[in-house]
Amino acid sequence: MASHLLWQLRSIIPDGNTPLARRFAGAVYRACASTLRRKKYGRDRVEIESGVGFQELGDTGYHTFFGYYDVTPFDNDGQTVLAMRRPSTPTSHAAGTPIELGTYDLLEPAPVFKPFARSTAWCWQMGCRLQWLGGGRHGLALFNDTREGKHVAVLVHASTGQEQSILPRPVYSITRDGERFVSLNFPRLQRLRPGYGYDDLPDATEQEAAPRDDGLWLCDIATGREQLILSLADAARYKPQPSMDGATHYFNHVLWNPSGERFFFIHLWKDRSGKRHGRGLVWDCTQQRILDLGIERHTSHYCWVDDDSLVVFSTHQKTGMRYHSYTLPEGMTGVVGEGILTEDGHPTPRPGNERLILTDTYPDRLREQTLMLFDMDSNELRRLGSFYSPFTFTGEQRCDLHPRWSPTGDRICIDSPHAGERRMCILTP
Repeated sequence: MASHLLWQLRSIIPDGNTPLARRFAGAVYRACASTLRRKKYGRDRVEIESGVGFQELGDTGYHTFFGYYDVTPFDNDGQTVLAMRRPSTPTSHAAGTPIELGTYDLLEPAPVFKPFARSTAWCWQMGCRLQWLGGGRHGLALFNDTREGKHVAVLVHASTGQEQSILPRPVYSITRDGERFVSLNFPRLQRLRPGYGYDDLPDATEQEAAPRDDGLWLCDIATGREQLILSLADAARYKPQPSMDGATHYFNHVLWNPSGERFFFIHLWKDRSGKRHGRGLVWDCTQQRILDLGIERHTSHYCWVDDDSLVVFSTHQKTGMRYHSYTLPEGMTGVVGEGILTEDGHPTPRPGNERLILTDTYPDRLREQTLMLFDMDSNELRRLGSFYSPFTFTGEQRCDLHPRWSPTGDRICIDSPHAGERRMCILTP
């Protein structure tokens, strides 16, 4: 009967002759189908597995979230959590709309949001790259903002909001010791990969396919000194591929290894037809050169397991699209979670036990995203919970779980839209 009702509904939606109308009709059909399936199976908006602790942070009328999975919101003690929030208005664009930055004290019986700053340089996927400096050992946090017509990084005391310094480049990824960070062009990233960069400033490099004076910058936090270490022109010349002919290049997803001696990054390009291509590469700061892991085709999410090893969701000629393990300098060493980890997610190793990988899924037919732990040694998978994602959270406004460990490895933080607004959720596995 449910199926019959859905087809009746689909038949009365005027799909017209335009792609937009057909996409709208399809979206309505999928939303109704998902709602009926959820009702059939009696699913709640949050399904937490037995033995897992759960705490929700956020207030009605606000989207409360942290951003990407490659940074933890927890300080070194696991007590204070960084957060961002903005009113739940319909607009999906961040340009000119400030976001509040604040903290939650998890030792309080009912933690409340304590604001300390605002920023206009942010997006739904990455936030404003808010993160603790050196794990917050001095109470300092770094975030991106727009000052005097340019993107900068602001170093601030999270407890008081007092600014300590303003750095000339926006932050992407900080070394664990808190001494250096890598920066990139966020307006260019937003133009070529909407939702990951900032839309409050125009891309000054729009007319250039692979600029010689723009790319990945290494910035010293103490002195503010900046150095272009790899230009987009250099990346385009490195082992060029046929699809790069006439392509437009950009960088994304930069992450330091634990020692801060090298970082992984994704070099992406759009070919003449607009199709996106990418490859995962490593920059070695000691040798001042690119290290090639031999990732042949598609590269997606990844994590460092140790200084020389990574887990990457990628496509390999022999094994296809799945999680692979890579080791420097050998390259691909095997498949991770064969027949178990079958789809892309956001992997993060557990501090103190890096063979235990925290990851997630995208919304399934029930519009649920699943949080899980995978043991690389035993090949065992443990589900922690499932979280409903309403259909309004799509495109740039989608809300992935983006799971993150506390430095002590005993708590997990995710972003979830199950309440119809973004919430930060703390889980104890």
